[in-house]
Amino acid sequence: MAKETPTRREFLRVAGAATAGLTLASLARASAQALQRPNILFIMSDDHAFQAIGCYGSRINASPNLDRLAREGVLFHNCFCTNSICAPSRAAILTGKYGHKNGIIDNETQFDNTQTTFPPLLQRAGYQTAMFGKWHLKSDPVGFDYWNILPDQGSYYNPDFIEMGKRHRREGYVTDLITDDCLAWLRKRNSKRPFCVLLQNRAPHRAAELRRAAIVLTPGLVEVFEERAAIMEYDADLSREDAETAAAADIATTCVSSRTA
Repeated sequence: MAKETPTRREFLRVAGAATAGLTLASLARASAQALQRPNILFIMSDDHAFQAIGCYGSRINASPNLDRLAREGVLFHNCFCTNSICAPSRAAILTGKYGHKNGIIDNETQFDNTQTTFPPLLQRAGYQTAMFGKWHLKSDPVGFDYWNILPDQGSYYNPDFIEMGKRHRREGYVTDLITDDCLAWLRKRNSKRPFCVLLQNRAPHRAAELRRAAIVLTPGLVEVFEERAAIMEYDADLSREDAETAAAADIATTCVSSRTA
């Protein structure tokens, strides 16, 4: 029996239904992809040797919170630094390029912030972006909805900050202040949009200054305090940074839960 040829009207009706189905499927996929965009919390420490982290085998420095992140996440055993100098390393992370390509081969050159970096790309993809702490690139950050950075290396106690271009001094210990600012921003952000936050500490870069609340001198230790001060300060900075890392990671996890609920 010969198959009847569909009329033009029937063909358009079937084709229209198929197109609508494909469109709805595409929208559903796009919506699912939007929900899958991960929040990003990038935490950087400064002059922090891997041998001073418990999960990498340190038997001197305690870092239980960093160890927890390693245990519950991913621990890299075969990784490399593009450039271990301060500013060149930061520029390489931002641009994905080597120093001879991004222009930063030392700590003295001003970063060309007109070149492509990842924060503006994330902004275009709908991310909220923020930067806290040590920047050390001489030019202003670009691609951040909010930024509050240390000038140059920054100070451990009562540091100056440059907040969205305005410089002011604040009382307190630098690691506490950077972390508190980051947590406050995370709590106030738009919970319906993904975020990317860079939390970049000044600690434990030399010359480290011990958080004074952590100094306890007992009889018999006073005479060796100066000799061991540098080691104590480095270890205390790592301990403080470890605790602040836990606070930032916990609030970021809460942010993920609230956005996906």
